[in-house]
Amino acid sequence: MAIYIGYLVWVIFLKQVLISQNLGAYKTYNIARLLSLFFFLILFLLQIDQIVHNEINFLVAGILAFGLPAISLVLIYNYFLIYSKRLSGKRKAANFYNALLVSVIMLIFLFIGIASNEGAIALVGIGVGLLIQLVIIPLSNFAFEKYFGLVGQIKTLSHKVEVGTANLSFLKSQINPHFLFNALNTLYGTALMENAEKTADGVQKLGDMMRFMIHENQQDKIPLKREIAYVKNYLDLQMLRFENEDNLSVDFKLPKDECEGQIAPMLLIPFVENAFKHGISTKNKSWIRINLRCLEGTVHLDLVNSIHPKKVTDDPKDESGIGLENVRKRLEHYYSGKFSLSTISNESEFFVHFSLQLD
Repeated sequence: MAIYIGYLVWVIFLKQVLISQNLGAYKTYNIARLLSLFFFLILFLLQIDQIVHNEINFLVAGILAFGLPAISLVLIYNYFLIYSKRLSGKRKAANFYNALLVSVIMLIFLFIGIASNEGAIALVGIGVGLLIQLVIIPLSNFAFEKYFGLVGQIKTLSHKVEVGTANLSFLKSQINPHFLFNALNTLYGTALMENAEKTADGVQKLGDMMRFMIHENQQDKIPLKREIAYVKNYLDLQMLRFENEDNLSVDFKLPKDECEGQIAPMLLIPFVENAFKHGISTKNKSWIRINLRCLEGTVHLDLVNSIHPKKVTDDPKDESGIGLENVRKRLEHYYSGKFSLSTISNESEFFVHFSLQLD
């Protein structure tokens, strides 16, 4: 008990000296603590041997006092002069240092045996050399490989997390709606031709959407009802913009009751925005049908829009698949294994079915 209490007092002293003034000294503190544990353990075994007179305790103390430091030196020698050289491709140098280690140890035991006139000591030296060559070095090499393999995996995962975070921020910025300037121009034209009440309503909806993008869009999760309100504001503004288009038919069904649950922001609007962006033609008959519903912790969106031939002047980068691919990546990030997204297109229509299990 006195030895154990002395160990605890010594460790507290080490902690106060090494860490209190320098928070980065944990490595030095841990090494000093392990060495102290080693010393107090040997002291304990020697004390027990004096009390019970058991030769086994003395043998264990001897092994701890001399065997463990010798093995530690062999491990250090192996890492810096054998394993590292072999890892860097210097196999001849690694083999040389390997043979040198075994030879020196066996010669030391041989000289001790000759000096003490004990042939058995020379045989022990051969056994120790074989033990180092066949057991200690292979096991330490295996441990080194496992350790550095785990370190490499941790670095790789950390790098992927950093890249994923950066990509996620970039994807969020890509998915922001692009129709705001068109909506503002529409509201300006409406203000010239109609009463201010209708314009004020449009401005209010647009303001709500801009506040959504500034505040909610920066959060990881928001209430589902806020996402649906954003979709409704978007649809109302687009209907204000295209209400005089005779060739356009828009039919949308949104949940009347408030949907419960949390959802990552800007997951629903890209599908609706994509339909208006690529499904409307001022010359040809166009249609958009949207059905959004909530069912017991899930949200479902079915959308169909017309397809029209592309103009020669269209920017090839301005493809509908880019926004949907960004949404798919965000879904993989936030809801891996909890969503279903399928798209089908033919010569005249583009279909989207999206289902999501909410948290």
